[in-house]
Amino acid sequence: MHEYPKERQRAIRIIESLRSGVPTRESTLDLPDVRPGLRDLIEKDLDRLAAGERVCGRIIWGEYGQGKSHLLHMVAHWALDRGFAVSLLTLSREISGQSLFQLFRRAAPIVCAAHSSVPGLQSQLAGLSPTALVQSPIQSDGRYCHPLPARVAELMWRVGAPEDTDQLYYHLAGDLLKMPDLRQIAKHAGHADLLKGLPSFRQEEHAPALFGLWSDLARLCGYHGWVILIDEVELVSRLGKISRARAYLNLARLLQWVDGAATQYSIYTLGAAATSLKGFWNDGQRGQPGDIEAIPPLCVERPKFGQAGAEALENFFRQCMDDDQCPTLQPVDEKHLSKLFDSVITLHGEAHAWKASMVRENLRDLPQNAPIRTRIRALVEMLDRASVTGIVVPPTTDVLVEPTVGEEPGSFSEDDVDENGGEPIPT
Repeated sequence: MHEYPKERQRAIRIIESLRSGVPTRESTLDLPDVRPGLRDLIEKDLDRLAAGERVCGRIIWGEYGQGKSHLLHMVAHWALDRGFAVSLLTLSREISGQSLFQLFRRAAPIVCAAHSSVPGLQSQLAGLSPTALVQSPIQSDGRYCHPLPARVAELMWRVGAPEDTDQLYYHLAGDLLKMPDLRQIAKHAGHADLLKGLPSFRQEEHAPALFGLWSDLARLCGYHGWVILIDEVELVSRLGKISRARAYLNLARLLQWVDGAATQYSIYTLGAAATSLKGFWNDGQRGQPGDIEAIPPLCVERPKFGQAGAEALENFFRQCMDDDQCPTLQPVDEKHLSKLFDSVITLHGEAHAWKASMVRENLRDLPQNAPIRTRIRALVEMLDRASVTGIVVPPTTDVLVEPTVGEEPGSFSEDDVDENGGEPIPT
């Protein structure tokens, strides 16, 4: 069977990734970056984190179709190449941000690392000995807001039975065992003293300890830290007011915008949000004030938030609105876009072994005011047709017309509906 040269196979994979709209490591490396300034900003953050500095995270704002999700995938590849462990997740109805523990349960098991095709850190941790703990801060007193995760990590290296090691690893990844089961494992291993006299572990209250331990485990495995990428942050606007406040505060903690123990951890969080969320924060909806005005005073009256929580939320909104800390994706310069189109044309010619340069004269026929991904897909479609027919046919676009499907407010869960009974907020 005839096999294509490696260069042609690589070109085919890149073109197919463009067609699907999912960036790969190869497309990230081979295609020119259309926003070099933003890349420099993020790579400087990663360099500082690798050097052991405290680095605050960022929210990247952008309109629909401007490339926010694409950017997060690119950052994942940059971080992996620089020696970080990376988790990329998307907010949804199930993972809405109001529970920090649920965010951890989603982020920890899917962590990726360079040169490993298996998500998680289990195989890397299995290759370490208990003496490795001495070289890390995991056993330091007061390192975490609760000592249980660190004790379980130590126990994981001391038990002999593989099935017990697996259970303890899954516990650290968020599939929590009950305390009697943990004590039973420790007793069988001859280390019952590790779990004696510990206070109760509350999932939501002590979730920061799990995040902190996981970042320390990543460094123990030889990585520079843990990069957490969160897409579609704007979906928090679908929650009720108190749930939104919890989600904002959780994001502030992950972004390291809240003073406390979390500032010691090697975690860098980058979120992507639609700019419509800013309008909701400022202007509100259905006659209600925006969250910037309404949420902090509401939290002062709640014991679980109090004045400290209200101040943390005020700082959260202030940081999100700071263009230096949380930049907005700007329209791509045509010079950078032309370089990208030229690269796509060259790669398409290599992938399908034809003279794709004939399409360059027709680039002006691409949709001019459409999102970047629409223009790229239109270019790939134009190249596909020209490679088969030899004729360059400009792509056309039509408006997709669908009947409106309305949902009654009662069809949403309590947390998905505004507390005043309004419909979910459009994003």
